[in-house]
Amino acid sequence: VQMGDSIARSSVTIKNIRCDHEFFNTYGIQFASGRNFSKEIKSDDSLGFILNEAAVKMIGLSNEEILNRDFQYGDIKGRIIGVVRDFHFESLREPIVPMVFHMAGNYGRLSIRITEKDMKAAIAHVEKVWNSFIPDLPFEYDFVSERYKSLYQAEQRQGQLFTIFSCLAVLIACLGLFGLATYNTLQRVKEIGIRKVMGASIPDILNLLSREVLLLILVANILAWPVIWYLMKQWLGNFAYRIEVNPFLYLLAGFLTVLLALVTVSMQTLKAATANPVDALRNE
Repeated sequence: VQMGDSIARSSVTIKNIRCDHEFFNTYGIQFASGRNFSKEIKSDDSLGFILNEAAVKMIGLSNEEILNRDFQYGDIKGRIIGVVRDFHFESLREPIVPMVFHMAGNYGRLSIRITEKDMKAAIAHVEKVWNSFIPDLPFEYDFVSERYKSLYQAEQRQGQLFTIFSCLAVLIACLGLFGLATYNTLQRVKEIGIRKVMGASIPDILNLLSREVLLLILVANILAWPVIWYLMKQWLGNFAYRIEVNPFLYLLAGFLTVLLALVTVSMQTLKAATANPVDALRNE
């Protein structure tokens, strides 16, 4: 690609997109400056170029300054008539690349925008029109949404696997906590009876039995947070556009694990705290 005027001339690498007058309206792509290809201006068919903002930024001009400047792509020389907002043409793993759009006589694909109200009827109508114009070429189609969905199939599978194994891990952890609470309570039955005889209240007993479990949960969270942060940074690093991990999520996860632990052990601890101390001390 070459672009120049009486002041400067530059050469950059840019991606070529062939399109027609309705391309930007069909995909809902907004213009930052300039205009779309016009059927009323015949020179747009062969001499008009539209850039995205990434291409304008690479050239080093503003969206307004680049309008009506000479532009050459390969052997085609023309002028820049518009600039569109940056949009994701590929996976979010890839950065938005500079792109140039121009009219072309031959196209490999046809994009049609239809509503979701009666999809089958719309596709049937398109097929009928297609066969009336090109009966010798089979009518084949797919959906843009499905194409974009296929870009993230690996992430979707990973998400499903993580969900399944996370649920299993939580279930196993809850069973372990329940067993630990049961064992701890049975080992301290007489201690609990003595404390109640000496005037300990039910909240005091609950605090006594839950304190050790909560301490283990907090230690486990503190040890897990750095590991999770590192793994999340590594995974998000595969994407050119990504979110930043909010520290609040770690605190929320810690709160939920503590709450889940309390619910898990509450049955045994509450049973021990409300038991008659006479039953515990009967054999003494």
